[in-house]
Amino acid sequence: MGSVVKIRGDHFLLGSQVTFNGVGAKFTIASTNFIWAILPHGATAGPIAVTNPGGIAASPVAFNVLP
Repeated sequence: MGSVVKIRGDHFLLGSQVTFNGVGAKFTIASTNFIWAILPHGATAGPIAVTNPGGIAASPVAFNVLP
C-alpha cells in the first residue's frame, strides 16, 4: 500500500473523490486526463472509481492489489 497509481481518463479537473473498490484514496489532479492516487490501506482488487460533478465513472476492469 502507499504506491502511486496513475489513472488515465477524461474530465478529471473537477474530480472530488477517488476510490479503489470503495476505499477512498488521497489524490492529485494532474490534468483533465490524469490523476495520481495513493493506493490506500485496506484496498482490495476491484474497480477504481472517480467522482466528478457529472457522476461516478468506474474502471471496466478490476484493479489488482498485489500482496
